[in-house]
Formats: sequence, C-alpha cells, structure tokens
Amino acid sequence: GLRRTKSPFEKGFEAKMTYTRKTRKARSVSARREKNAAAEREREQRERDRERERERALERERALERKKERNDEMEEEKQRREAEMKATRVLGKEDEVLIEKLFDMVDVDGDGYWCLEEATLWGKVTSGIEMQLDDWLSLCKKLGADDKLGLPIQAVKR
Repeated sequence: GLRRTKSPFEKGFEAKMTYTRKTRKARSVSARREKNAAAEREREQRERDRERERERALERERALERKKERNDEMEEEKQRREAEMKATRVLGKEDEVLIEKLFDMVDVDGDGYWCLEEATLWGKVTSGIEMQLDDWLSLCKKLGADDKLGLPIQAVKR
C-alpha cells in the first residue's frame, strides 16, 4: 500500500489531541496526587489530635495520682499528729493527782466544775490572760462541756 501523507491541518489536529490527552492525564494524575496528599494530611492531623488527647488523658491521670498522694500524705500527717496528741495526753498517776489538786484549788465554790470566773482565775495565774465570754463559750464547745454548768475535771485533763 500506498501511504497517504497527512496534511498540515491533520498533523496539527493530531498534535493538539495528543497534547490534550497528555494534559488531561497529567491533570488527572496531579488531582489524584493532591487528593491523596490532602487525605494524608488529614490522617496525620487526626493522628496528632489523638496523640494530644492521649497526652492530656495521661496528664489528667498523673494530676489525679499527685492529688491522691498529697491527700494520703496529709491523712498520714493528720494521723501522726493525732497519735502524738494522744500520746502526750496520757497522764501518769502523779500528773493526775497534781491536776486534781490544782483543779480543787481553782474550784472556789467546790461544785466540781470551773465556771467562767474560776477559769479566768486560772488564766490570770498561769498566763496573765483574762478569759472573755466568747473565749469561754468557745472553750466549752471545744471540750464538749456545758457552758452554763462549767468545765468538769475530765475536760480540764484534756
């Protein structure tokens, strides 16, 4: 066969079609690459967000552990102080006899209770301080005594 030569118009048309196909293919590949890159960026961002949330959860857990440790330490300190207070409150027989003698000396009316005036006398003698009514009420409440009746010796021993 005879081969027909292509006209310049046909050659130009074929070149344009080839260029168009290549361009479309390149655009398609570029669009797919961009779409894949965007999906990869989103996936990476989600992973970073999950990692940050894990770190925040760990920090919250650590903070709770530190708080629990502080609370435990405070509770241990409280128990230690209470034990020390109980240990110092244990009176020997001689101490009790001395306290009873002092109580009787201050208990001017001999009713077995210190009233405000008698407690004030004790305060003046031991520390030079005169007890006020609000101090008296607070002391009675603290020691579990009736402020109208007065402080019994058991309360004074505490």
